[in-house]
Amino acid sequence: MLALVGGLVAVSVAKRRREHPRRRAQRIGLALRRGYENPEKVARPEPSVAVRLLAAVATSVGTSLVKKYVEQAWSARRQGPPAPVPS
Repeated sequence: MLALVGGLVAVSVAKRRREHPRRRAQRIGLALRRGYENPEKVARPEPSVAVRLLAAVATSVGTSLVKKYVEQAWSARRQGPPAPVPS
């Protein structure tokens, strides 16, 4: 049963990919017209001020943390391994 359903899906996909170029152009034109007539249904809304502010803060904090960890790793690498303690 599963093989039958998979075969039907494969045939459907293969037929769609072999679509005539003129038909494909018509479908693209129709999609573009719908987008032009109803842009609010296509475009994403602008993020609110709170979302933009949160994104800016998160970016700033993330950048600071990465800089701190990179500097730590760099200074630890430059110093080399700790010297052995004489006993």
